[in-house]
Amino acid sequence: KKLELFAVQQDPVYLEGRLTIRKKLKSKLKINAFTTAYQQAFAKITADGWSPNIIHAFSTQNAGIIAMKLHQKTGIPYYISEHYPIFFQSRKGFEKKAFENAQKTSVVSFHLLRHLLIQEIDANPVTIWNLVDEDTFQIDRKTSENPFTITTVSYPQKIKDMETFFKAIAAFSKLCDEPFKVIVVGNDNFGDQHNATTTAIESLAKTQNAHQYCTFLPYVARENMAQLLNQTDVFVSSSISETFGLAAREAMLCGVPVISTKNGGIEDTLTSENGLLVYLRDW
Repeated sequence: KKLELFAVQQDPVYLEGRLTIRKKLKSKLKINAFTTAYQQAFAKITADGWSPNIIHAFSTQNAGIIAMKLHQKTGIPYYISEHYPIFFQSRKGFEKKAFENAQKTSVVSFHLLRHLLIQEIDANPVTIWNLVDEDTFQIDRKTSENPFTITTVSYPQKIKDMETFFKAIAAFSKLCDEPFKVIVVGNDNFGDQHNATTTAIESLAKTQNAHQYCTFLPYVARENMAQLLNQTDVFVSSSISETFGLAAREAMLCGVPVISTKNGGIEDTLTSENGLLVYLRDW
């Protein structure tokens, strides 16, 4: 068990805690270890008399449980905004208790709301969609000599179903007589972007005979993504499930037609009137 705390210049001071614990520890011990670390961090940021009016947990897993524990210790109300699909049967009910005892809860799509409600939770979360940066993502289409361009943003996990995407590209290549290109943004590293590679995604593209049509970008900075989208003719999402679908919405803000699977979160915005929805794994 190792705890490292470090401060970033901010008013009030923001503390980030990193806790390394053995994977074989029981759930209760893990939760206790995380809680202890955050209680120590909380004590430091409130040492000068400042105290927050509310504790916001970005997700129920870990964060929501810790927020509940801090609430029990301090009396400060906590709010959970859920962005991920949570299965409350895990961790012996810790997440369910945290969600149900929060003073306020929200979810980022009706799809996620449905996912939570079918688990018979005793809570009434409201749906508050994620914000999309309308200042950065705007229509700025310029005449280009580039070939027809298809873009996707993804990563190599089953839930993104990149296999279906590359099958669709291979099929499209047989139907299209004109040159076209595919831009695949994504990598296999959720930590240090400097170590991110496209190896896993490229490997999958090769198995579906789509690699030769694709340009693979492991990472595109947010400020450059709008420019890339404005050079795109169609954005494609092949995901099995999306709690929100930020990348597709950013493409829509740039005036890019979107083709997406009926993956849940995107269906709050994308309809047959402003895009194209297809069934899962329909290439």
